[in-house]
Amino acid sequence: MAIYLSRCFFWSRCRAQFIFAVLGVLLMCTAHATVPIPSAQIQPTSAGTGPEDRDVPFLAWYEDLTPQGYLEEEVLISGTANEYDYVDDLNQSPEPVASGASGSYTTRMLIRRPIEPADFNGVVHLEILNATANYDGSPMWDLTHRSMMADGAAWVGVTYSDNAADFMRDSWGADSWPAPSGAQPRNRSRYASLNVPTRKYTWDILNQAAALLKADTNTDNPMNGFGVDVIIATGYSQSAAYVTTFANSFYPSYSAAAPCTAELEATDSCEPIVDGYINAAGGPVARLLNGAGSYPLGDRRNCENALNREAGCLETFVEPLASGPSEHNLPKIVRFTTESDIKAARVRQTMVDQPLLRIYEAAGTSHVTYWMSLQGQVIGEYQFGIPATGNVDSPCTLPFNPLRTSVPLSAIQHRLARWIQFDETPPDSSYMQVEGDWDGPVDSYFNPPVSWVRDDGDNDSTDGDDGVGDGNALGGVRPAAIGAPLGNYYGFGFYPEGPLSLNGIYCNSIYGGFEAYTAEELQERYFNKPTYLASFWWSMFVSWIDGFLLLPDAMLIYDEAKAYDGLPD
Repeated sequence: MAIYLSRCFFWSRCRAQFIFAVLGVLLMCTAHATVPIPSAQIQPTSAGTGPEDRDVPFLAWYEDLTPQGYLEEEVLISGTANEYDYVDDLNQSPEPVASGASGSYTTRMLIRRPIEPADFNGVVHLEILNATANYDGSPMWDLTHRSMMADGAAWVGVTYSDNAADFMRDSWGADSWPAPSGAQPRNRSRYASLNVPTRKYTWDILNQAAALLKADTNTDNPMNGFGVDVIIATGYSQSAAYVTTFANSFYPSYSAAAPCTAELEATDSCEPIVDGYINAAGGPVARLLNGAGSYPLGDRRNCENALNREAGCLETFVEPLASGPSEHNLPKIVRFTTESDIKAARVRQTMVDQPLLRIYEAAGTSHVTYWMSLQGQVIGEYQFGIPATGNVDSPCTLPFNPLRTSVPLSAIQHRLARWIQFDETPPDSSYMQVEGDWDGPVDSYFNPPVSWVRDDGDNDSTDGDDGVGDGNALGGVRPAAIGAPLGNYYGFGFYPEGPLSLNGIYCNSIYGGFEAYTAEELQERYFNKPTYLASFWWSMFVSWIDGFLLLPDAMLIYDEAKAYDGLPD
């Protein structure tokens, strides 16, 4: 079977080779160095009596996790990291080689895990913390923590960015970042030892953090005795580009605590440190090994693991050797794409399902939603003392999209973990319907002349409302709100054409929008609230059957539907 993966490590633990049928290129894997275990030190935590003596981590969660049987702790890890070059940069091979330059680092891992080992399901979601703001954010946790905790999984966020480390050490709690009463602490000594000299150390920092978590008998391991079975590297938005490079260039890597010996390799028994990857709401390019930028569009390293749509990758197929190992021992990869990202980031795949890859495009979702913006206010108040107003006003033509991107993303993350851990086949890839020319001239906000196909009521097989189109995008993963809509849900908030502006970029690329139905349209569609709730319940059931809705989120969104007051009882 032709496999749309162009990196031989997806098929063999550094011993198989494959022919790129279209490109006619033969690549050979080279053995990856054994990853050392970093030293680690748990940071003390104290609630204190107020901001001045409170001592908790930056990005500490604002809710008490103990009712869910979870705790939060922070660990400083220290080690030596290499810088990397490419073995064959000219031919765009993703294979890395240590450049010879190296140095020491100290960074932090933020951990949220079950209190009791017996409640742990064996899965760690290792998030590459998002440093877009030059300090850490945790969008994957923010969006999916309810389902993670319901599963019994652990979450670990890793600071890889020099800017984020410098911020915590030098700026957080300084006069320029005041922390008034009720905000998180200003203990300036907590991060005095943080030292991430360069983003070139990213890959060894991530690998060493993962190796520590899997070293079950190592007393420095903050999850010592828990028995970590599966590690999934995740990243949202900017961090997704790091996920792509991490998967392309550093799978498989092996821990010094469990090296891949010749004997183990001969029986296909080597255990890589990282077992799977989620690229969530990412763009069309991967991160350079030096961390300073991204590859240009069209570079094959953007799509070596089939995560991107750029020309030159779509027609690249790889045939596995007959002697290759079975698929269930290989890494699984998921790309989750919101409606915003398909067009704005020019991310699109049109390919049949492949055994190691799933691509899910979620209709009606957006890169930034109403709920994400509201949650961001709460986090900002907790971290920096910026008062949360509760008012979420969009600078765009339309108000923020209220459809929860977190709901399908949580289910997809859950399915990936089950796929890796128990070999449960997840739902097939799912694509939205689009039309237009991907290669056509872009507008002033860099968007190609491509649009979503929307429900106009004709031949509608998606939600059954023949003759009464709902105006929402067709195809793709169908969140429950799309099956029982209260209006049109958009990946963009829209912004008038004109000179390039920051708000214009946000509104036409990541901020979602919502256009509510009029009272008359709601009456025509549902008649009354009981009918709406019945439609919503059915839509939830279909989404659950399809594999894109979990119980914690079903309870949440049905409560929100019951609270809706725009229809008569």
